[in-house]
Amino acid sequence: MFAIGVQVPDLFCRVTWGEEGSYRLWLFDTGVTSWASADYVKGGEEFEIAQAGPRRLWQELEGAYWWWHQQGRPGFERFGLTTRGGPTYEVWLDDPGNPVPVRRSSQQ
Repeated sequence: MFAIGVQVPDLFCRVTWGEEGSYRLWLFDTGVTSWASADYVKGGEEFEIAQAGPRRLWQELEGAYWWWHQQGRPGFERFGLTTRGGPTYEVWLDDPGNPVPVRRSSQQ
Protein backbone atom coordinates (compact mmCIF):
# COMPACT_ATOMS: atom_id res chain seq x y z
CA MET A 1 0.00 0.00 0.00
CA PHE A 2 2.91 2.37 0.65
CA ALA A 3 4.34 1.92 -2.86
CA ILE A 4 0.87 2.36 -4.38
CA GLY A 5 0.25 5.48 -2.29
CA VAL A 6 3.53 7.03 -3.43
CA GLN A 7 2.81 6.30 -7.09
CA VAL A 8 -0.87 7.28 -7.09
CA PRO A 9 -1.04 9.84 -4.26
CA ASP A 10 -4.59 11.01 -5.00
CA LEU A 11 -6.09 7.51 -4.81
CA PHE A 12 -7.82 6.15 -1.75
CA CYS A 13 -9.30 2.74 -1.01
CA ARG A 14 -12.22 1.53 1.04
CA VAL A 15 -13.29 -2.02 1.84
CA THR A 16 -16.87 -3.13 2.39
CA TRP A 17 -16.94 -6.53 4.10
CA GLY A 18 -19.48 -9.17 3.16
CA GLU A 19 -20.22 -12.67 4.35
CA GLU A 20 -17.71 -15.52 4.70
CA GLY A 21 -14.64 -13.41 3.97
CA SER A 22 -15.97 -11.76 0.83
CA TYR A 23 -15.50 -8.03 0.32
CA ARG A 24 -15.78 -5.19 -2.18
CA LEU A 25 -12.72 -3.04 -2.76
CA TRP A 26 -13.59 0.52 -3.72
CA LEU A 27 -11.13 2.95 -5.29
CA PHE A 28 -11.81 6.69 -5.47
CA ASP A 29 -9.76 9.66 -6.59
CA THR A 30 -9.58 12.67 -4.32
CA GLY A 31 -11.04 14.86 -7.08
CA VAL A 32 -14.23 12.77 -6.81
CA THR A 33 -14.30 12.29 -10.57
CA SER A 34 -13.65 8.56 -10.88
CA TRP A 35 -14.20 5.29 -9.05
CA ALA A 36 -13.54 1.57 -9.47
CA SER A 37 -14.61 -1.54 -7.59
CA ALA A 38 -13.90 -5.25 -7.49
CA ASP A 39 -15.76 -7.94 -5.57
CA TYR A 40 -13.61 -10.61 -3.90
CA VAL A 41 -15.19 -13.96 -3.16
CA LYS A 42 -13.15 -16.49 -1.18
CA GLY A 43 -11.85 -19.22 -3.46
CA GLY A 44 -12.42 -17.19 -6.62
CA GLU A 45 -9.69 -16.81 -9.23
CA GLU A 46 -11.09 -14.11 -11.52
CA PHE A 47 -12.94 -10.98 -10.49
CA GLU A 48 -14.90 -8.48 -12.51
CA ILE A 49 -13.85 -4.85 -12.29
CA ALA A 50 -16.32 -1.98 -12.60
CA GLN A 51 -15.15 1.60 -13.03
CA ALA A 52 -16.39 4.96 -14.19
CA GLY A 53 -15.11 8.47 -14.72
CA PRO A 54 -12.30 9.94 -16.80
CA ARG A 55 -9.56 8.02 -14.97
CA ARG A 56 -8.93 4.28 -15.14
CA LEU A 57 -8.21 3.89 -11.44
CA TRP A 58 -7.95 0.11 -11.52
CA GLN A 59 -5.24 0.27 -14.19
CA GLU A 60 -3.37 2.93 -12.20
CA LEU A 61 -3.50 0.75 -9.09
CA GLU A 62 -2.50 -2.33 -11.06
CA GLY A 63 0.46 -0.53 -12.67
CA ALA A 64 1.69 0.65 -9.29
CA TYR A 65 1.34 -2.87 -7.84
CA TRP A 66 3.25 -4.49 -10.70
CA TRP A 67 6.04 -1.92 -10.45
CA TRP A 68 6.42 -2.82 -6.75
CA HIS A 69 6.30 -6.54 -7.56
CA GLN A 70 8.96 -6.20 -10.30
CA GLN A 71 11.25 -4.39 -7.85
CA GLY A 72 11.25 -7.49 -5.61
CA ARG A 73 8.34 -6.43 -3.39
CA PRO A 74 10.50 -4.05 -1.33
CA GLY A 75 9.73 -3.21 2.28
CA PHE A 76 9.84 0.24 3.87
CA GLU A 77 13.57 -0.05 4.61
CA ARG A 78 14.42 0.19 0.89
CA PHE A 79 12.63 3.49 0.33
CA GLY A 80 14.07 6.92 0.94
CA LEU A 81 12.93 10.53 0.73
CA THR A 82 14.69 13.61 -0.57
CA THR A 83 13.16 17.00 0.23
CA ARG A 84 13.76 20.04 -1.91
CA GLY A 85 12.36 22.66 0.45
CA GLY A 86 8.72 23.48 1.00
CA PRO A 87 6.24 20.82 -0.09
CA THR A 88 8.52 19.44 -2.84
CA TYR A 89 9.93 15.95 -2.29
CA GLU A 90 10.89 12.80 -4.15
CA VAL A 91 10.54 9.21 -2.95
CA TRP A 92 13.17 6.78 -4.21
CA LEU A 93 13.97 3.09 -4.04
CA ASP A 94 17.44 1.97 -2.85
CA ASP A 95 19.20 5.09 -4.20
CA PRO A 96 18.27 8.74 -4.81
CA GLY A 97 19.00 8.13 -8.51
CA ASN A 98 16.12 5.62 -8.67
CA PRO A 99 12.95 7.68 -8.07
CA VAL A 100 9.64 5.91 -7.59
CA PRO A 101 7.44 6.73 -10.60
CA VAL A 102 4.38 8.87 -9.93
CA ARG A 103 1.46 7.82 -12.09
CA ARG A 104 -0.50 10.76 -13.39
CA SER A 105 -4.20 10.77 -14.12
CA SER A 106 -5.01 8.68 -17.15
CA GLN A 107 -7.95 9.38 -19.39
CA GLN A 108 -10.38 6.96 -21.00
